Amino acid sequence: MQKTPSQSVLLQKFGRFSALFPRLKGQSFDPFVNDWDEGRMDDTEKMPDFNYFSFEYSHVSTISVALFSKFTNVTQLYMNSTHVEEIQQGGFDGLEKLEVMQLANNELTEISQGVLNHLSRLIILNMSHNHIAVIESNAFKGLLSLKKLILNHNNVKVLHPNTFPYLKSIEVIDLSYNMIIDVSQNAFAKMSQYEGYFITNGSILDLSHNCIKSLNLSYISIPLTSLNLYNNSLRLLCSQSAILKK
Repeated sequence: MQKTPSQSVLLQKFGRFSALFPRLKGQSFDPFVNDWDEGRMDDTEKMPDFNYFSFEYSHVSTISVALFSKFTNVTQLYMNSTHVEEIQQGGFDGLEKLEVMQLANNELTEISQGVLNHLSRLIILNMSHNHIAVIESNAFKGLLSLKKLILNHNNVKVLHPNTFPYLKSIEVIDLSYNMIIDVSQNAFAKMSQYEGYFITNGSILDLSHNCIKSLNLSYISIPLTSLNLYNNSLRLLCSQSAILKK
């Protein structure tokens, strides 16, 4: 998608945006090309009109409370390779129109409940190549437009109950290259919650390259067209009606 000056902004120097990001004091941004008209750089009232933001290859260790509260029209946020370690509650307040969030190649260790729950228009969420070990229950609750959830190359060991609540639009969940040893009974929303949902292609669930030794397929209750279990340690695969032993 081609972006015009009125549609996008790439951050240049932190000092140019200190009035907009007071909570980033002490953090740094590397230089970027900025296609916004230089004569309007300080016109903060125009900033909410932007719908594209990139902090990539910068250094923002904490996404603090209300950091993006002025940018209510942003639909795409790119923070890959930004050294993010923490997302505070309210860090994404104001981004209710967000459709794409890229947070790959950072230092995150957990996904907390409440941080993402209000992003009902989010379609793509990429948090791959972090150090995420904990996904709190209902961390993805409310993401009713989410189609692609990319969490590969992290340190997740257990899918706890309500890790994946009702996600009516989901097409891809990529959990490959984690350390998953267990999928809890209620990790996924119950199939009854999908009744009346018109499934065109179903969903793809990638659990390859993990440490799963046993799996009850009935616990994976989302409508699937593809389940990838390649390169696990499976010894027991069962469902409500059958058991397959290796």
